[in-house]
Amino acid sequence: MKQDIPRLGQAATLVHSHNRYPYVVVHVSPNGHRIELNPLATEWVEPAAFCDGLPVFSYIYSRNDLLASWLDRTTLTATLHKDGSYRAGKIEVQIGQAEYCRDFSDRRRN
Repeated sequence: MKQDIPRLGQAATLVHSHNRYPYVVVHVSPNGHRIELNPLATEWVEPAAFCDGLPVFSYIYSRNDLLASWLDRTTLTATLHKDGSYRAGKIEVQIGQAEYCRDFSDRRRN
């Protein structure tokens, strides 16, 4: 699945197990094979649901949120793979939407 080269300032989501963490693209290599991402400030929201009595939080960032909460913190590098996906190590990076989703119920599954 081929995807367009990400743009500076574009939203991204780091997908780790059942959880999603919001990032923004802060650098794109000329050929688009390597991108650098900065984490976004996590918004406090009420739990979207509960699973086994534990909260599940979910928040999707708007364009204004991206501009307002861009943090100058540790940069994460992701690379383009043959299947068209970006990954930071073994962790998938989805481009186009910044989403925070923290499922505390997944701790009971381990």
